[in-house]
Amino acid sequence: MLTRFLRGSSLVFAGILAGKLVAMVSSIIMARSLSPHRFGIYLLGLSILQIAAIVSNLGIPGVLPSLIAKIDMSGSQDGPHRLVRGAIYSCLGPALFLSAAVYACADFVSVKIFHIPEISGMLKLTSAIIPPVVITSVLTAAFRGYGRTWPRVIFQDLLPGLLTLLFFLALIRFGFELSGAYIAFGMSSLLVFVLIARSIKKKLGMRFLVRIRELTAVIELLRLSWPLGIESLVWVVYTQIDKLLIGCFLPPSQVGIYAAAASLSVILSIIPQAFSYLALPAFSSVVSNGSKHELGLLYGKITKIIFQISFPVFLCLVMLSKEILTALYGDAYSNGSRAMAILAAGLMISCLLGPTSEILVSAGRTKAPLAASAAGCIANVSLNAVLIPRYGINGAAIANSCSVIVSLLVSGYFIHRYFNLLRWDRDYILCPVVCLGLAPLVLLTTRLFSSYPLLASAAITGSVYCLSVYALLYGMQWRKLAGVFSGR
Repeated sequence: MLTRFLRGSSLVFAGILAGKLVAMVSSIIMARSLSPHRFGIYLLGLSILQIAAIVSNLGIPGVLPSLIAKIDMSGSQDGPHRLVRGAIYSCLGPALFLSAAVYACADFVSVKIFHIPEISGMLKLTSAIIPPVVITSVLTAAFRGYGRTWPRVIFQDLLPGLLTLLFFLALIRFGFELSGAYIAFGMSSLLVFVLIARSIKKKLGMRFLVRIRELTAVIELLRLSWPLGIESLVWVVYTQIDKLLIGCFLPPSQVGIYAAAASLSVILSIIPQAFSYLALPAFSSVVSNGSKHELGLLYGKITKIIFQISFPVFLCLVMLSKEILTALYGDAYSNGSRAMAILAAGLMISCLLGPTSEILVSAGRTKAPLAASAAGCIANVSLNAVLIPRYGINGAAIANSCSVIVSLLVSGYFIHRYFNLLRWDRDYILCPVVCLGLAPLVLLTTRLFSSYPLLASAAITGSVYCLSVYALLYGMQWRKLAGVFSGR
């Protein structure tokens, strides 16, 4: 089971890595082209659209893969197709309603809340893309339920960022700057929707015309998904509230600087995302077989691998935060280096428990991730409201990391209560010891390559450090690592 899981995760990891790099390049080009002020305005409008899209999907993409995997194992031929069609039509109504609501409330939100009139026109321009974005998320989840990893790589990781970048580069040549960024996002979202709809129809023979009798499958779907729907809303508020409150308390330029720092710290999330993406179907299969022992082994090994790969990357981001941020985004964004290090610390903490949401959802405990996200969201909103006026974007980063700890504690409680799986061994101590022991290597390498351009020096230093850590760490554990990959 673990061997097959790791093979599938390698493709997802490559896709997520490529997608993050494309998104980062797109963010860098936009940030340099628009200035921190306009880049911040663009991100504020984008956050509002993302909240509306997440609310519209009702949590269905989170539970759909697990249900498809269970129906597919039962031997039903058209059952998964009926489920997907029901999911699409369940999300379509809320998506259309919120699209109209965003358009109608654009002036109020931009003027009364953020005091930035430029946001209004952008929201009206792009509100129509909410339904296609929502349906795209449902279709991506459908592919995941069938065990297809490549649609996630193409339609979620690569194409959106790549197309947005290409459209933006074309539009900016004709004088479209801030509006060009929004138009590029809208055009890329529509094109991705068309491509994934054609792909699922061709690869899986999916029909999109739903019959009335098939809507009965929606009842069970909504019964299971409503906690995840609330969790999705809580999660998007959780992840976007820092930028939104920065926009309320501080100038838009601070939103842009904070977003630049966050976009680089998110590199640390590539590793857990790659493993967690396939964890849900894998855990669901184990739960269906009734093997709690195998579930514990699989969860433990996945969590340990995530932690050991992530920790060296985390230390690199902390030690080289100012160099990386300045080299990529420019001097105007260098003040975000401390926020970047704090955000990276929060993401590293989240790696300690691995794919908690996936294991809970696979066992039908969909309310547990909701409770964890709600606790983190409440902490995040409260701390942001207190810390941003006093400490600016650093306060937002502190609030974000503290909320991760709160959410982690709640998730850990449920994991221990339902599965009793929280067991750490000496490997969780060995990895930080090795990483910290080799930390002086960063200072040495930085000095040796100080004459190089800043970006080249940071890249060489980070690569040398991470490769040295992995070589030493896994050289000490080669027998155990071989056992993991052989499935023992």
